[in-house]
Amino acid sequence: MKNLERIAFIPLLFCVLSSSALADFQFTFNGHTYDVITSPMTWADASTVAQNRTKNGATGYLARIDSDEENNEIFSRLSSNINPSDFENTLAPDGGGASYIWIGANDIQTEEEWIWVDNGSQFWQGNSTGSAVDALYSKWGDEPDDSGGQDAAGIALSDWPSGVAGQWNDVDTNNTLYYIIEYDAGTVFGINAGLNDAWFNPATDGQGFFTTVFPNIRQMFLAWFTFDTERPPEDASALLGEPGHRWLTALGSYDEDTANLTIFMTTGGVFDAAEPSASTDQAGYGSMTIEFADCTEGLVNYEITSLGISGEIPIQRVALDNVALCEALVASTPTACKRSDPDISHGPNDPPITRGAIVDRFELIDAGPGPDGIPPLESPQFTQNLDLTNLDPAELVAGVKVGDDIRAYPHNILNWHEVVNDQFTMDGAPGRATLSYCPLTGSAMLWKSFMEPGNETFGTSGVLYNSNLIMYDRATESYWSQMLEQAILGSEVTRIPDRLQVVETTWGTWQAMYPETLLLTEETGFSRDYDAYPYGTFREDNSLLFPVNNANDARLHRKERVLGINVGPNSKVYPIKFFSNNVEVINDTVGNMQVVAAGSSGLNFGVVFNRALEDCTVLEFEAVQDNLPVVMRDNEGNEWDVFGTAVSGARTGQRLQKTNSYIAYWYAWTAFFENSQIHQ
Repeated sequence: MKNLERIAFIPLLFCVLSSSALADFQFTFNGHTYDVITSPMTWADASTVAQNRTKNGATGYLARIDSDEENNEIFSRLSSNINPSDFENTLAPDGGGASYIWIGANDIQTEEEWIWVDNGSQFWQGNSTGSAVDALYSKWGDEPDDSGGQDAAGIALSDWPSGVAGQWNDVDTNNTLYYIIEYDAGTVFGINAGLNDAWFNPATDGQGFFTTVFPNIRQMFLAWFTFDTERPPEDASALLGEPGHRWLTALGSYDEDTANLTIFMTTGGVFDAAEPSASTDQAGYGSMTIEFADCTEGLVNYEITSLGISGEIPIQRVALDNVALCEALVASTPTACKRSDPDISHGPNDPPITRGAIVDRFELIDAGPGPDGIPPLESPQFTQNLDLTNLDPAELVAGVKVGDDIRAYPHNILNWHEVVNDQFTMDGAPGRATLSYCPLTGSAMLWKSFMEPGNETFGTSGVLYNSNLIMYDRATESYWSQMLEQAILGSEVTRIPDRLQVVETTWGTWQAMYPETLLLTEETGFSRDYDAYPYGTFREDNSLLFPVNNANDARLHRKERVLGINVGPNSKVYPIKFFSNNVEVINDTVGNMQVVAAGSSGLNFGVVFNRALEDCTVLEFEAVQDNLPVVMRDNEGNEWDVFGTAVSGARTGQRLQKTNSYIAYWYAWTAFFENSQIHQ
């Protein structure tokens, strides 16, 4: 048979599920999703955490139980996932010595008026001899007895003198117990290893698909048994199979319920022979998507570009053996987070390119010194012997923390060099990164290198855009706008570097945060007066040295230092002087992103992060004083440092998402991002 395709046989992936009694878990019932959280909390704290979580756009709440079927389902899930050996971790001593899981029932507002926390509806009046309100459901033991502060209910995991496991008891709200969060939304279907199977369209049952899902790398492989686009001639023959049979293969990634695959066709091979060798068009033969409605049905859309054909094929399983596994994996898979992530750039994600640039070439200003006329530092020298330095505690520094590497770059040195090509340990291996500072705009950035070894550095171009530093990379000599954090001209135009967090503050504050820091020294190899500012009174006065856009926005002093953030078309600034003298935390929303800004006018710093986590939790923060580098605490009790890393609590090690934000002078920020909102 001519053009017989060679099939790659890939073994099925078996997903081995393991569980820990102390691990949080999720299940669905009657269109609702439930998270059981095994980090013990008081009832009030658990309720706050629940209200700050979302799934599929639905806000969480401590569970409301409306029927015996729901109560039985919940108790069954608790019993099968929480071992008796863990009961002591969720024990209520005042509840007859039994263990409980918090639910949303409480009479905190009015004694003996039992309501559900999510909607305030009353379902029970009185104590154990009371009665249901409007015939609403309850599952009390010989309870409630409202004995001294017992104002919230839990579902029992074990028996107690007045009831049995699965019933409810009122216990003291200050007990720290596991809790169950309910959402008025089911689990989003997600592709999983339970879809590994044979699929076909009953209308064309002579062809079909074999799918294999690789969850660890979120890839799907597909083998498509089909036919040629034309019937073979009557006298056509083949030793294996029938003339006209074709095998296509496809491979690609998936997200939630949809896989996006590249179609390949292998040709030129002969059965069980190395010669002639088979070949595959590595660029692909076409593309296809598979969208699964559930564990039994899906829809294939294909486009074979080389033949100019496209269409859709509804598919279903050939056999139903794997449906149970698929449904179990869907129920056990956390719902995908729908948080608002930062845009890839500070401006439009796909800016138009005109004459090879994404900015007006006529707005690029030649400032005079030429390429590297302001000399970058290529081999920066650091010291940890801070007692021998004479740096004023009030001097500003750009502070960075990359893994275990903690360094401070004084502005008085950066004023004269603007670019420091440095090296850090990243993920256990050495890696290059460039710290830049523009003294005319008061902005500092840290970018990972993406270039080939030997050409991994940036230089100063001598050109400005909106009075801001333009760097050039030594690999392609493309121009990069520091404040846009993007290549604006050259072969790399529109490219965006991998950006790392910078904390700009005073040397005194940075030392208090990280006394183990290294400090960039004045041993630069250049003769410069590092005690002098090279631009006279520019950083204090209201002057401009070069033309900028939107120069007349006088809502703030031109040289006011502001912490700015961009979210889509929305821009906002938090003037550093507007923060309290002590650490202040602002829970805010910019565009469609919920953010937290932490800063201090007295300590002279400001940072802003996305406060929505990958698990869909939206945290609320409060300030922490006198414990640098810790600056805030969330509503779950976790403490976070100035780089947005949780350093204590159940979320230790997690990081808040970096935003498109940094500190700059007001005139520079508004030159790039007009109509920015000012936080008052």
